[in-house]
Amino acid sequence: MYETGWTTWIQFAVFLVVGLLVYLGYGRRNSTLATAAVTTPDATDAVLQEA
Repeated sequence: MYETGWTTWIQFAVFLVVGLLVYLGYGRRNSTLATAAVTTPDATDAVLQEA
């Protein structure tokens, strides 16, 4: 690992960042918590509708 050049480390870092962005983007779109928050009303909305 010590004998690799700086360009290899930069390419590796870019690869890790792209992978992290893909991972976070997929998780955000397919999260059950995110879809549950969209489909269920908020507690403050329920209070406002009763008043």
